[in-house]
Amino acid sequence: MYYLCQFGNNVLCFKSCGMKNSFLKYIFLTFLFLFFPAATFAQVVINEVQLLPTDLRFVELYNTSDSDIDLTGWYIQRKTETGSSFGSFVSSTKFENKIIGARGYFLISKNSNSDIVTTLTLTESNTLQIKDSKGNVINKIGWGNSSDCGGSCAPNPAEGQSIQRTASGWIAASPTPGATNESFGGTQGEILDSSDESESSDKSSLTNVSSLSAQLDVQAGSDRATSPGSPIWFQATIKKNTTKANVDLNWSFGDGNVGVGNLVSHTYKYSGDYVVVLSAKAGEIYSVSRFKVKVAAPDIIVSDGGEYLEILNKSSGEVNLFNWKLESEGKAYIFQPNTIILPKSSIKIDKSILSIKDYGISLGISLKNSLGEEIFFTEPIREVNLEEISKKIEVIKNETVVIKEKAESLGFIPTLGSQQANAFSAVSTIESEEPDLIDLPQPVIDTDNVIYEAPKRVSFVAKLTNFIKRVFSN
Repeated sequence: MYYLCQFGNNVLCFKSCGMKNSFLKYIFLTFLFLFFPAATFAQVVINEVQLLPTDLRFVELYNTSDSDIDLTGWYIQRKTETGSSFGSFVSSTKFENKIIGARGYFLISKNSNSDIVTTLTLTESNTLQIKDSKGNVINKIGWGNSSDCGGSCAPNPAEGQSIQRTASGWIAASPTPGATNESFGGTQGEILDSSDESESSDKSSLTNVSSLSAQLDVQAGSDRATSPGSPIWFQATIKKNTTKANVDLNWSFGDGNVGVGNLVSHTYKYSGDYVVVLSAKAGEIYSVSRFKVKVAAPDIIVSDGGEYLEILNKSSGEVNLFNWKLESEGKAYIFQPNTIILPKSSIKIDKSILSIKDYGISLGISLKNSLGEEIFFTEPIREVNLEEISKKIEVIKNETVVIKEKAESLGFIPTLGSQQANAFSAVSTIESEEPDLIDLPQPVIDTDNVIYEAPKRVSFVAKLTNFIKRVFSN
């Protein structure tokens, strides 16, 4: 007796119960395959997702089977971290007449070269599930703090990274749209075959996807350091391009700005650590490269060396003075490209090449970066002209004499006789001595006869007059 059994998810087999007649076995098998259609289990998985930056957001599907699959009627749904149900993400109309090739990728993004061009809404801790035309859930993934991951949750990716399916599980790495996912832990990224969900631990069930990126290899460069207001250049190097197609190069500078082309320049406005991502596309082949840029505010000092100006970089990163401006007394000098000061180092600029060559630090110096922000400034030091100051003091003295004479003529200051004036002069030259308070007799005050009242205000002229009267009354 024979009976039909299922092994794993998609394998049909037949077992016998003691019958050893090969002829009967052949007849029975022929009968089954004539009346039961062969079962096939196509498998499409969500292979890679990038959230940020928004303009580079994408979802990548991968067909693990050896046959093309018609995606007509399929759709993708999304659920947020706090959501209780799935909502529409990519509608079935977008999948109309779409085919995903055998062992092929299917890209959904804003990029005009994608298989489906649409705007995607994605945030941290979301869940995505793809359904076929009959509403069956084909594959589901979740990341971050999602409570519905369909298995192990992927990590929330940082900006410029994507979450990627590998043989070792989900990882966050540099995006690889349309190509083999990043290697992880020394193991080349792999896509699990449909049989990976079975209980079998046979390593041969894992299928290595041929690396499409092996046809296209671009390099963006190595880690860089710069300062706010200093232009920095990025150049793409195409290591390999066997596609014989033109390569589209797109840059993301990590601060919300983007660039296009083989050679681009960018100026960061604020300090911080930024990730620069270069995305290359030749036909349907993608390649991605990235590096870090550290932007730190410089510590600059300018000093006058007589025949030259010395610019000292006290910071730990190099500074490119390109397009910076040195100003003094209304004149300015703009630095040429690639004028670089190494960390903890200085450069000396001969004044003969400066448009401010006739001026020194004593007249004031202002150093501004390419954004117009002042990095260093000194106030001008003016020389003191003693002769000019003496003339001004003499003018003040003469004006004082004129004011005094006018005050006497108006009676504000009483006119003194020569004898009184001499006496007054004599009194004014006597050195005052502090009396010994211990030896002086202490006055007896009859407090019963004292009348307390607010003191009266006395003008300066009155005080001076009373003082003179007291002097001559003695």
